[in-house]
Amino acid sequence: MKPCVVSEDTKVLLLLCSDFALPTNSSLQPLVAKEWARLAELMRHVGLKSPTELLACNIANLGIPPAQVDRISRLLSRGGQLALEIEPLTNQGLWIVGLTDAHYPDKYLARLSSPMQPPFLIGAGDISLLQDGYLAIVGSRDVDKVGSDYAEELGRSAATHNRIVVSGMARGVDQLSMNACMEAGGRSIGILAGGLTQALRNSSVRNRIYENQLTLITALRPDAPFKVWNAMHRNRLIYCLADLGIVVSSGLEEGGTWAGAIETLKHHWVPLFVRNTSDSPKGNYELILRGAKPIGDLTKDAFQVLLSHTLEAAQFEPQPQQLSWPTAIHETADIPAKTQ
Repeated sequence: MKPCVVSEDTKVLLLLCSDFALPTNSSLQPLVAKEWARLAELMRHVGLKSPTELLACNIANLGIPPAQVDRISRLLSRGGQLALEIEPLTNQGLWIVGLTDAHYPDKYLARLSSPMQPPFLIGAGDISLLQDGYLAIVGSRDVDKVGSDYAEELGRSAATHNRIVVSGMARGVDQLSMNACMEAGGRSIGILAGGLTQALRNSSVRNRIYENQLTLITALRPDAPFKVWNAMHRNRLIYCLADLGIVVSSGLEEGGTWAGAIETLKHHWVPLFVRNTSDSPKGNYELILRGAKPIGDLTKDAFQVLLSHTLEAAQFEPQPQQLSWPTAIHETADIPAKTQ
């Protein structure tokens, strides 16, 4: 297997925004997404056009507090150690893309404000799928038989209509819809909230990747464990990589499915549909009251109508970034400071 090449810009993003090559319990912490967004803004202000240019500039001239100048300089000094850590990953066929790479999803750049955009993505499988996700299917882990059947039918219908399913690989609706799609000859993208290395130990997952049916991606290092906080942020990546979203089953005002759907309705990232059948859970009905579109039984015509919806004009406009360095280092962290 040919090793994947990591661009120089992406290496700089890894130095700044990941804990690769940092000792366990190190006092040196990587930048969280909000800090990176602010740094990128300051770089643009002085005419720096790429992360790599940061290596040759005087960081003190960017208007950053002295303590943060030292922190960023120390983060950038780990180039040798970083190379040693990522080489085994790329030799195994994992790819790593950063914000400035051609393969970084255009949809993330268009739909997410800077602090929400993951600085880097690590994955396995066909990288071109990052531009082709179509149907986000989400729902509860503990879904009933009716919801399970519905999720599987969605997956099969997506495959029949040559639409790529995007989901989170979690037990329940995610796995049911993705597996049904692939079993019907379709393709799926799994966005993980941790545990990429563990997922790749599963022979069926590896086979799907080798057969070009499955692509896995994460905004965390491959060995990062699953955490609820990361799952909440992962949900927005699922929706924003697709063109339509469908909630099969949601709790009422609780859980990651509910939180992700509410965030999507708030920002108008994609048209959001919710299963509306006589046995749908209460959370589904409430999401419809809050603006989601109802979809009933999955007849052929109903699914065709679903596919006829194109991306609606986004009403979300990123809020202007604050004009000073963030005072709370871990505020709105999308990338955890350090995984054990």
